[in-house]
Amino acid sequence: MIKAFCLLIIYKIMQLFRYISAVVLIGFSLCVTGQDYWKTYKSDDGTFSILLPCKAETGNKHILTDIGSLETKTIMCQPPSDHPNKLYLVNYVDYPPGSFHPDSVMTIGELFDISIAQHIHDLGGELLYQSEHSFGKHPGRLYRASYNKGNTFVKSVIYLIGDRFYSLQVYAMLDKSLNNDMDIFLNSLRILK
Repeated sequence: MIKAFCLLIIYKIMQLFRYISAVVLIGFSLCVTGQDYWKTYKSDDGTFSILLPCKAETGNKHILTDIGSLETKTIMCQPPSDHPNKLYLVNYVDYPPGSFHPDSVMTIGELFDISIAQHIHDLGGELLYQSEHSFGKHPGRLYRASYNKGNTFVKSVIYLIGDRFYSLQVYAMLDKSLNNDMDIFLNSLRILK
């Protein structure tokens, strides 16, 4: 009877150690993966937010298009060299109201096709895959491309939300091109207004 009681106590202690070990391991893995470095960045106009792992820099550029001059706004951050990704980038542009009728799927599809093709062309790269990737009820695409002779990768999502076009891009070297931080960033867009 005492032997069985002692074995039961030892068993319960072993379960407790497994539980404590699991908690310590989870805590350690969160520290190692650096999940605490993500900070919310809110756009200057207060219409959206994203998560960034480093200090944001912003800029804008006017481009002349068939529908007039459009202003492209850019938010970027370059993390330290030990970070798995080299660059996080958000570009957005407001098209004139009514440029994209809600029933005009072909026009939106063409916008996405042209945007992806131009991005790949500018990189001198190769499209690896693309798929539909909506943001709630808003259309979008997810794609991945390689460039620099397959040594560098970009993963991107593009959306058309109302009359605003968003492009979120994250760049990484081949050896670190499959990491969770890419998806944390690409899935972090929040519309505030």
